[in-house]
Amino acid sequence: RPLNATLAAIAFPGMGQLYNRQYEKGLAIFAAEAILLMLLFNGIVLKPWAMVAHHSAGRIITRSDQIQAVQQFLVSSSLGYRILIIIGIIVYLATYIYCIYDAHTTARQKAEAHAGLGA
Repeated sequence: RPLNATLAAIAFPGMGQLYNRQYEKGLAIFAAEAILLMLLFNGIVLKPWAMVAHHSAGRIITRSDQIQAVQQFLVSSSLGYRILIIIGIIVYLATYIYCIYDAHTTARQKAEAHAGLGA
């Protein structure tokens, strides 16, 4: 069923391929996207907050000061760092969209082949 494959792919990249019984492809996509998501989370969330915690060690600072320090870190980070984050986001989104398309198309082809067998 193409709708089920599409919904599975929307839930997380690779799940639609697993639904279509393309196990190697689904697991490879699932693992790659999970790793990419963890790297992006580290670069966008964990690293900036770790820098704020390191620079404010021993001091109590307000939430607004913390947020301002994180924003300052992201603004002052190198161009290469920001480009890598942007490329990571683009790769993740492109793969996500491709997986949805691929899962739907493969499920539709399998459904048509299955319907052709009964005719």
